[in-house]
This record gives sequence, C-alpha cells and structure tokens, in this order.
Amino acid sequence: MSKKDIKYIVYGAGNNCEAVLNGIKGEILCIADRDENKWGQYHGYSVIAPKYMCEYDYDYIVISVEKNYRKIRKELMLLG
Repeated sequence: MSKKDIKYIVYGAGNNCEAVLNGIKGEILCIADRDENKWGQYHGYSVIAPKYMCEYDYDYIVISVEKNYRKIRKELMLLG
C-alpha cells in the first residue's frame, strides 16, 4: 500500500489542523472534533462528532491537538 492509498481521519479542527492537513500525503476522509461549534466544513472537509468516526473506513487517526494529547488518545481508544 502506498502512502497515497492510506485513508486518514484528522482529530481536532483547531489551530494545528491546517498544518496537519497540508502534511498528509494520503486521503483525508474527514475531521473529527468534540466541539459542536466546529461541526460542518473546514477547508473543504466535513467536520464530524467523534462518535461518527466508526462510520468511515479509515486506516489511521491523526491527532492534530497538542494540548491534552494523552486524554484525547484515551477517549479515542474507548470509542473503538
């Protein structure tokens, strides 16, 4: 599988998100964020609630949030 074939969900539509989006070489399926004020669109990508990530066929989740990284990682692990 080449890097272009890898499918990603980006977690966090905050300050670092744009830089993360620009750095990903594969397909970005959507962005997930807990903040309902951010749900909708961001730079052409759908922003969804984390509970809907399971509806996507993705390979990796990239966490774009620096603050509370470990807490977010734990929450994502609990989501499955």
